[in-house]
Amino acid sequence: MNNYLLTAAAFAAAAVVYTAVGFASSKKLCLRRAKVYSGKIKNTGVRILHISDLHNCRFGENQSELASLANVTKPQIILLTGDIVEDTEELKAGGKGTILTPEHPARQLIENITKIAPVYMVFGNHEANIRRREELKKELRSLGVRLVGGKEEKISLGETDLLICGMDDPRCLDYLDENSPEVRFAELREHKKSRDSFISSLMRRIRDDRKRSGGRIDMWRKIQRETFSDIGEKKELTLLLSHRPEEQDFYNSLGFDIAFSGHAHGGQFRIPPFFNGLYAPHQGIFPKLAGGFYVVQKCRQSTKPERRKVFRKNCGISIVPAFFHSVSRGLAVERFPRFYNPPEVSLITITDCQNR
Repeated sequence: MNNYLLTAAAFAAAAVVYTAVGFASSKKLCLRRAKVYSGKIKNTGVRILHISDLHNCRFGENQSELASLANVTKPQIILLTGDIVEDTEELKAGGKGTILTPEHPARQLIENITKIAPVYMVFGNHEANIRRREELKKELRSLGVRLVGGKEEKISLGETDLLICGMDDPRCLDYLDENSPEVRFAELREHKKSRDSFISSLMRRIRDDRKRSGGRIDMWRKIQRETFSDIGEKKELTLLLSHRPEEQDFYNSLGFDIAFSGHAHGGQFRIPPFFNGLYAPHQGIFPKLAGGFYVVQKCRQSTKPERRKVFRKNCGISIVPAFFHSVSRGLAVERFPRFYNPPEVSLITITDCQNR
């Protein structure tokens, strides 16, 4: 009996410690690294800092922790893959005045990182929910952010040419900006504040996820396919910014070399190595693309490409002829708890195959 009680007490103590560590470790900012080899890179490599899903969270005064991390990593370009600006109830309803005030967490982040390297951004679903979306774009551009949603921008870093492309979140097709009524395929929807409990809200989201193959996503894919129809023939290294990771096969089918996404928040709860995430929007329970670095066999019009998850923090990955996908676990730590899932920023170094 005493042995049984001692064993039970030991297991209980271990469970308490394991749980405490899981929640505590999910509050400390983490840097994840990957090294990618490509035949399209010449001589010196390209260092890319990938940031996603800030959701108005703060990391130190004036975002000092994020600024310090960006300074230390010395990136040549910085990519923001959506949900940097939170869609507050006021912004959903419209609101007045400046959106990105001097005290705004997103503005403080942007003002810091634009001093370090050129910043490129696409909109996530939360920016899409903001009624004055065109005004937000103007404010972001005035801060030095290069918005690439629906566009491609060619840049040269040394002897290497890059083509930076972007896809704004599909939800941008749903909401009409009051200052830009000519937005295609948009309809004005009355905003209703949700009074759902956490559980009922989660179940509703899961039901909605099952219906995601409807008209909006099909229309969005059609638009992107027309916009980037010849991307697979480009000689430059092609980089794609797109908020939704679950569209990985679609990005691959278009012929992109590397994609950067967020949205999944690491699946919120992780128990490595047993599962990499509990739930992610538009993926549901136990998402396959919750967060990390993924390598997929590169083939156009592929329906079920071979997928390999890379778990190591420091990894050398050949992307010839593979497709590489960086899915950020994001920075949001306030709305929902995270478990063994620290907020993260990713540094991807792309270098010449000859330097392997």
